[in-house]
Amino acid sequence: MRRLDRYIGKNVLLAMAVVLLALGGLDLLFTVFEELGDTEGSYSTTAALRYVALTAPRHIYELLPMTALVGALVGLGILAGSNELVAIQAAGVSRARIVLAVLKPTLLVIALGLVLGEWIAPPLELRAEVGKALARGEQVALSRYGHWERDGNTFMHFNAIEPDGVLYGVSIFTFDEQQRMTRTVNAERAVYVEGESRTTNARRGAVVVEDRLSTAAVGALQDSPWILRDGTEIEFSHVDGKVEGKRSDFDLQGWDLDLT
Repeated sequence: MRRLDRYIGKNVLLAMAVVLLALGGLDLLFTVFEELGDTEGSYSTTAALRYVALTAPRHIYELLPMTALVGALVGLGILAGSNELVAIQAAGVSRARIVLAVLKPTLLVIALGLVLGEWIAPPLELRAEVGKALARGEQVALSRYGHWERDGNTFMHFNAIEPDGVLYGVSIFTFDEQQRMTRTVNAERAVYVEGESRTTNARRGAVVVEDRLSTAAVGALQDSPWILRDGTEIEFSHVDGKVEGKRSDFDLQGWDLDLT
């Protein structure tokens, strides 16, 4: 019986692989054409193909249920077409036993889908969406994509957001009561520092990325809920109708913002 189970399972699994290859190939082809049609500006062909590659596991995950169903039917159809299924039943093997043999490769496909859906596809999908959002931004400072936030007289724009507390392409605009711009900050990214793990997160946002910050410097950043990295700050002064700006560059800077 084990040999018979292996034989039926091998045929069904092979049929599932062929179905997945056919459906996945068509889906990949359509996805490539769709992304290449959206290429413009800094969103190049290379960036589009990278996005397609990173989202491929998610597409495979979505195709697995159909693959398991169609593959099982095709595998049984091949056995029936060659009269092998009739011979198996004539040998005294029940239909329930045949169904059990078909279920074994199906469970293998379900396990593959579980791994893809829970551990592989989500982080790759996140990386793909963040990379696409960043690639579509013409500049770090200004982009028609992204998200806007307001905190009092301060307006903020982010090109892309990661759920674990990282903002990309940060632009900050501060105004006074007369609606005059007093300060702008453009930074490559911002890292959120939370609760008791602030020292650890500060190191994740600074030292781990570029090992050039002392322990004292990390401690000085602990009082700020956010850490800005690799940016430029311009302070504007309004005197007698004239506007003057003072520019300064920074590697790391604390950012006091009531935004989690």
